[in-house]
Amino acid sequence: MNEPSRPTNVTRADVTGVVVQAGTVTGGVHIRMPGRDVVVPRQLPSAPRRFTGRERELDRIVSLVGTATGGGGAVVVSAINGMPGAGKTALVLHAARRLSERFPDGQFFLDLHGHTAGRRPVEAVDALGSLLVADGVSPRFLPVGLDDRAALWRSRVTGRRVLLVLDDAAGHAQVEPLLPGSDAGMVLITSRRRLSALDADSLELGILTGHEAAQMFLRLVPVARTDRAAVEELVDLSGRLPLAIVLLAGILNSRPQWTVRSLVSDISAATSRLARLKVDDRAVAAAFELSYRCLPGIGQRLFRRLGLHPGATVDPYAVAALEEVPVAEAAERLRVLYDDHLLDEPTQGYYRMHELLREYARDLAAAEPAQQRGRAVGRLLDYYQHTTAIACLAFSRNSRARAPVVARVPPTVPQLSDSGAALRWLRAERGNILACVDHAYACADDTRAVGLTAAAAPFLRYAGPWDVAVRCHENAVDAAQREGDRHGVAQALGDLGEIRSLTSDFSGAIEALRRALAIWRDLVVLGGEADALTGLGVVQEQTGEYGAAIDSYESALAIYRGIADRSGEANVHRGLGAVYLYIGDYPAGIRMHERALALYLELDDRLGEGNAHCALGNLGWLTGDYPGATTSLEQAIGIFQQEGDRNGLATALNNLGIVLHLSGSFDRAGRAQERALGLYRALGNRRGEGNALNELGIARWLNGDYGGARQALRQALGIHRAIHDRRGEANALHQLGAVHRLVGRYQDAITTLRRGLVVFREIHDRRGEANVLNEMANSLWIIGDYGQATELLTRAQAIQRDVGDQYGEANALQQVGTIRRLTGDAPGAGEALVRAVGLQRDVGDSRGEAATLRQLGALHMDARDYVAAAQALRRALQLHRRVGDRVGEAGTLHRIGSLHLARGRPDIASRCYRRGVALARDLKAPWEEATGLEGLGRVAEHLADVRSAATALNQALDIYHRIGTADATRLAAQTTTNPAWQRPERDTPPD
Repeated sequence: MNEPSRPTNVTRADVTGVVVQAGTVTGGVHIRMPGRDVVVPRQLPSAPRRFTGRERELDRIVSLVGTATGGGGAVVVSAINGMPGAGKTALVLHAARRLSERFPDGQFFLDLHGHTAGRRPVEAVDALGSLLVADGVSPRFLPVGLDDRAALWRSRVTGRRVLLVLDDAAGHAQVEPLLPGSDAGMVLITSRRRLSALDADSLELGILTGHEAAQMFLRLVPVARTDRAAVEELVDLSGRLPLAIVLLAGILNSRPQWTVRSLVSDISAATSRLARLKVDDRAVAAAFELSYRCLPGIGQRLFRRLGLHPGATVDPYAVAALEEVPVAEAAERLRVLYDDHLLDEPTQGYYRMHELLREYARDLAAAEPAQQRGRAVGRLLDYYQHTTAIACLAFSRNSRARAPVVARVPPTVPQLSDSGAALRWLRAERGNILACVDHAYACADDTRAVGLTAAAAPFLRYAGPWDVAVRCHENAVDAAQREGDRHGVAQALGDLGEIRSLTSDFSGAIEALRRALAIWRDLVVLGGEADALTGLGVVQEQTGEYGAAIDSYESALAIYRGIADRSGEANVHRGLGAVYLYIGDYPAGIRMHERALALYLELDDRLGEGNAHCALGNLGWLTGDYPGATTSLEQAIGIFQQEGDRNGLATALNNLGIVLHLSGSFDRAGRAQERALGLYRALGNRRGEGNALNELGIARWLNGDYGGARQALRQALGIHRAIHDRRGEANALHQLGAVHRLVGRYQDAITTLRRGLVVFREIHDRRGEANVLNEMANSLWIIGDYGQATELLTRAQAIQRDVGDQYGEANALQQVGTIRRLTGDAPGAGEALVRAVGLQRDVGDSRGEAATLRQLGALHMDARDYVAAAQALRRALQLHRRVGDRVGEAGTLHRIGSLHLARGRPDIASRCYRRGVALARDLKAPWEEATGLEGLGRVAEHLADVRSAATALNQALDIYHRIGTADATRLAAQTTTNPAWQRPERDTPPD
C-alpha cells in the first residue's frame, strides 16, 4: 500500500537490470513487491489554491492525455510558453494535479531555473542526475556523461505511465535530453522562450481576459466583491497579468484599512506602476529583469530602445531607423525578443510589448544619455514622416498631395507605390503615426510636429478619427506659430478647415480657412490662396451658402488659370458642378463636370477622369437620363478598376446601384451596392460604409423591403454617430423617417425626422433642413394635419428659394398641390402642380416631372375631366419609359387603369393593371404589385365576379402585410365589412 513520501533505501536491481546500491531519494513512495523494491516518485508541488480561468488552455492540455496513456506511441510533450508573470507554472501544476491519477507510475517535477535570480540554468546532465536519483538510482552509481544518463533515463521510464513537469526551461537544448523515448509518458514544459525547435504541442499563454482577471482577484480578495467596477479598473491597471494581480491582492490583504477604490487611486497616481507592484521580495519588475538579463547585448539595447517608441506596435523598418541597422538585422533582433516572450506578434510583421514591459523598458531607456535617446527618437520620427508622406502620395494618387520633406531620409522604407499597399500600411500604422505626432508636439519638436501632421493630412481626412485629426491639426497650427513658420501655419489651418468640415463644425472650418487665406495673401503665395478659396467653397457648399460658394470657386479658378495650375482648375470645375447640382441648375452642372473631365484627360489624370465620370453619372440620374448615367458610372468603374482605386470603385458602384434601382434593375442594383458595401468595409472606410448603408436602405424601400431598409438605415445611423459624421447622421434619420411613413408609423416618422431636423440645423445645412421639412409634411398630411403640413412646406420653399434649390422647391410644390387636392382646393392644387412641373422641366428632372403629372392626372380625374387626365398620365408614362423608370411605369399603368375603370371601361382597365402587375413582378417591386392586384380586384368587383375579386384583393392584402405598409390596415378593414371578401378555400391568381 502507498505510504507517505519519505527517504527511501533502494537495494534491489531496477526494472532495466541495472544494479542499484543503497542510496537516498526524496519525494517518492516505497512499494515492496515480490522480488524487488520500487520507488514511485510523487514530486508534484501543491497547485495554487485559488487558481482561476484558463479553462480553454486546461482543456487543451487534458485533451492530449488520451494519446499519452494509450501506449505504443511517442511520448506526448506540451510546451507552455509565455511572458514573465503569465502564470505558466500555476497552469501546469493545476493541469498536472488534475491528471495525476492517469500517471500512477511516477510524477516528476524539476525546476530547470532558466530565469532564477542568482542561479545559472540547470545543465541537462545535472537535470538527468536529479531525475534518475528521484527514480531510485543511487547517486554513487550515476553514469557520468550526458548521453549515458539520457539512455538510462529513457530505459527506466520505458513502458511506464509517468508524468514529467519541467518548469522554467531555458531552451530546447536543455530540455531535449530529458524527454522519455516513447510509450505512455507525458511531459509538461514551461518556458519564457518559444521552444519552436521542440517536437511538442505548443501552447502560448497570454494575459487573462477581463472576466478571468477580475475572478482571479476576487478569489484572492473575496471582500472586494462589493465594488466590482473598481476591481475591473484595478485589473486593467495590472495589465491583466496574473503575477501583477497576485501582488495587488497581496497589497490589499496586507492593508485591511484600504479599499479596492483607494488602491486604484494609489496605483493610478504612482509615477511607476512597476514600483508599486511589489510585495516583500516578489515584484513584477524583478521577473522582467531576469528575462532582460538573459538577452544578448544587442537584444538588451533594442529592448531599451523600444521603450522610446511613442506607439504601441513596431515593425522591422521602424526598428531599422531606431537602431540604424539594415532591415534584415532589425528583423532578427525583433525575433530574439519575440522568442523570449518580451514581444508578441498580434499581426504578421508587427510586434507589440505588454504595457508593463513597456514601462519597464522606458525606465531602462531613461538611464541612457539624453543626446543618444534624442537621436534615436529623431530617426524614428523622420522615418514615420517620410514614409507617411510617400504612402499618402500613393494612396491619394493626387498630383496636389505633398512630397515628403524630412531632415534625414531613412535608408530603407517599405514598398508603397501601389495604392492598396499604401492604404494597408497607413491603416496598420495609424496609431503609431498619431502617437508620434503627439510625442513631437509634447516634446516641443515643432518642426517634426508640423511635418508629421502635414504628411498624414490626406489619410486623416479619409479615415479619421476626425476628432483626433482636429486636435492634431490644432497642435500643428500652435507648433508652427511657435516656430514662426507662417507657411506651416497657413498649411495647417487649411488642413484643419477641411477636417472640421468633416465633423460638421462648419463655422470653425470657415474660420480656419479664412485665416489661412489671409496668411497666403500676405505671403503672396497664389497657389495657397487658391487652395484656401477652394476649401472655403467646399464648406460653403456644405452649409447651403451656394452663392458664396460660387464666388469662392470662381476666385480660385481665376488664380489657378493665372498660374497655369490645370489640376487646380479641374478640381474647381468639379466643385462648381456640385454647387449647380445642389441648386438644381443641372445643365450648368453638366457643363462644369464636362469641362473638368476634359482637363483631367488633358492632364492624363486617370483618377480625376474617373471622378468626373462619377459626377456626370449622378447628374444623369437626377435628370432622369438613366442610360446616360449608367454609361458614365460604368466608365468610372472601369477606370477605378484599372487604377486599383478601390475607394473610387466603391463610390461608383454605390451610385450605379442607385441608378439601377431607379430604372427597375433591382437584382443588378442590389449586387452593385452590396459589392460597394463590402469594399468600404474591407478598406475600413467607415464613412463610406455608412453612406453605402444609407443608399442600400433607400434601394430596399424602393423595392418594398421596408424591414431591410430599416435595418440598413439603423446600421448607417450607428456608424455615422460612432465617427461623429453629423451630416451622415442627419441623412440617415431623414431616410429612416421616410421608411417609418411608408409602413404607416407616422408618429415614429415625425419623431425621427425632428431629430434629423435638429442635426441639420446644428450643422447649418439648410438644404437638408428643407428636405426634412418636406418629408415631415408627408406624414402630417397623411394623418390629416393639413394645416401644419402646409406650414412646413411653406418654410421649406422659403429655404429652397433662398439657396436656389429648384429641385427641392418643385418637390415641395408637388406636395402642396397634393394637400390642396385632398382638401378640395382644386384651383390651388392645379396651380401648385403646374408650377412644380415647370420647375422640373427647367432643371431637367424628368422623373420628378412624371411623378407630378401623375398627381395632375388624379386631380383631373377628381374633376371628371378624363381627357385632361389621360393626357397627363400618357405624358407621365412616356417620361417614365424614356428615362427607364420601370417602377414609375408600373405605377402609372395602374393609375391609367383606374382612369379607364372610372370611365366604365373595365376591359381596358384590366389590361393596364395586368401589364403593371407583370412589370412589378418582373422587377420584384412588391408594393406596385399589390396596388395592381388591388386594382384587378376592383375591376372584378365592378364585373360582379366575387371570387376573382376576393382572390386578387386577398393577394394584395398578403403583400401589404408582408412588406408592412399602412395599406394592409386599410384593406383589412374592408375585408371584415364586405361579405364578398371572404377568402376562398384556395386562392387562384386572376386570369
